[in-house]
Amino acid sequence: MLLSPSQPNRSSVVNASLRDSLLVWWQKHQLAVSWTLLVVPLAAAMFYSTTLQPLLPYLFISPISIFAGYLIYRSTVSRLKIKTSEVEALSKLHLATAEALATAIDAKDQITHCHVRRLQIYATRMGEIFELSEKEISALKKRYMKL
Repeated sequence: MLLSPSQPNRSSVVNASLRDSLLVWWQKHQLAVSWTLLVVPLAAAMFYSTTLQPLLPYLFISPISIFAGYLIYRSTVSRLKIKTSEVEALSKLHLATAEALATAIDAKDQITHCHVRRLQIYATRMGEIFELSEKEISALKKRYMKL
């Protein structure tokens, strides 16, 4: 049976499916596998060093332990980046929510119209005059959005 070039053959579909499932499994278990690659060789090295004291096991175990340490580092950094981006997104969402509430309050109350926005502008300018850091000025903006 001949397939046209547009139709994928069964083996390529199976290979792609297997590759995707292995990638998902690796992403899910990377930290545990990395720690296992670190702890098991070190335990074996301690066992050999106390009983036989040859140099040969260290030649095999050292690269494995270094590789496991690298995998742990890479996994930790990638998870930290993901968590940092989630925190930044939540912070932006919180600020947008506070701004929307302040705008709704300003629109409803005609006596103190734009009072919250003016407080935010004054606080920001005072922070710039006092040469505060960007984080501190951002905190001032957030603080006066809650009023």
